[in-house]
Amino acid sequence: MESLLQHILSPYVQVSDDLEIDIQDADSSVIVTLSMNEADKERLLADDKVALQSIRHLLSVASGPKKPILRFATDDMGGEESSTDDNPKEEDTQ
Repeated sequence: MESLLQHILSPYVQVSDDLEIDIQDADSSVIVTLSMNEADKERLLADDKVALQSIRHLLSVASGPKKPILRFATDDMGGEESSTDDNPKEEDTQ
């Protein structure tokens, strides 16, 4: 599914080094978290989010019986949604 998403997102992503796709496969759902450059994200969300709706539809078909959940990683969640852990947990508790 990751290669499918990379293929679908490639026209929207101009800073490919900033694109991260994290896929978590649970019992009844597939959680896809995207992390990308802010300008690329705005490009994806332009035109009343038509591209985003299309991507969600394709994920629904690709995930089979599991419910796909597509979300964007945000900085205000302490890096919990990103695929890399840049913020050590020990420093957060002190």
